[in-house]
Amino acid sequence: RNISEDSEAVCASQVVEKNGLYGLLDEKGAILTSCIFDHIGDFENGYAPLKIVNRWGVIDCQGNIVVPCLYDDLKYNGDGMFSVKVAGKRGVVDASGKSIIGGETRQVKWIPLGKDSVTVE
Repeated sequence: RNISEDSEAVCASQVVEKNGLYGLLDEKGAILTSCIFDHIGDFENGYAPLKIVNRWGVIDCQGNIVVPCLYDDLKYNGDGMFSVKVAGKRGVVDASGKSIIGGETRQVKWIPLGKDSVTVE
């Protein structure tokens, strides 16, 4: 399946499936990542969620894992920020995997007014 185009970034990578596992090919069909992932989601602004052994992380269009697969849940919030959940606690990480808000909260509500717009409860 082809990856969806985004208004800000086009990702020409293609998700491929082999024996129930997923990988990425570049626009010419060369392998970016072998089929080792349980899931690779749709790309948005150059990033896609990926799952391996029941843990979520983020991959970019070049096949680089930019957020390690450490999280029970992960959601893209825009601006290169991701809400994450691990061991029942929520936090926010950026596209380099750096923790912006530590995993000490029960809930993170993302208000899309810019990079610093987040409510923590």
